[in-house]
Amino acid sequence: MSGKFFADTKRNFQGVVSHFDDLLLANHGVFFPTNRRSRFLDFFRNDMSVVTLGDIPYTTLISAHYLTGLAPEQVGDRETVGSAIQRLSTGVGNIAGLLLNDSGIAWHQHGASAAYEWFDGKSRIALPRLFGGRLPSSLAAALLTIQSVSASAARSAQLELCPWCEAAARKRRFIVLFQSLTALTIMRAKWRVGLSIGRSIDLPRRAGVSVGVGAVKAPQRIGASRAPGHCCSP
Repeated sequence: MSGKFFADTKRNFQGVVSHFDDLLLANHGVFFPTNRRSRFLDFFRNDMSVVTLGDIPYTTLISAHYLTGLAPEQVGDRETVGSAIQRLSTGVGNIAGLLLNDSGIAWHQHGASAAYEWFDGKSRIALPRLFGGRLPSSLAAALLTIQSVSASAARSAQLELCPWCEAAARKRRFIVLFQSLTALTIMRAKWRVGLSIGRSIDLPRRAGVSVGVGAVKAPQRIGASRAPGHCCSP
């Protein structure tokens, strides 16, 4: 996993897209195993959860797999997934504790959770419809993950934060903005030279492309109205 997305020097563009292909295949196999019975009930089976905040896609199950660094072979193993997430959260907590102790920065209480909503669907139906239906599922999932990270960073601009958290949130927004624009620039360059990923990439040229889980909204400006909340609100 790398927050650099297509700028990942180990995987590069094709490697990241192939990694999403592997994640999608592994995740689909968990919910639609080859040895399953009663295939006529597949209509009721789903393999993709989508979390929204308002009408903006916030994250997906596939995005969560990628951002937590799960390998395709780990996706279907609950014990492996649980231990991986535990290591990640423990590491973040240890670093935060190390930086905050004796720093003069006050610890914050957890704020109220945002009004997230979620629903389930089938990845092989939903993903091909994203971004005007012009992208292969793996690339659509990658772009939706970039959207997820951007939505999380943009949310901090709508909260009332202490000076320390405001500085950290502003830095994160700049980092996410740089990484997202870099990823989109690389993708557009690959498209312009005619790179084929399963099929040719024909990117929509108009802004505000409608996607299957809601419309991709432009991030609000930093000066947008802020919602009251604590620094630790998700």
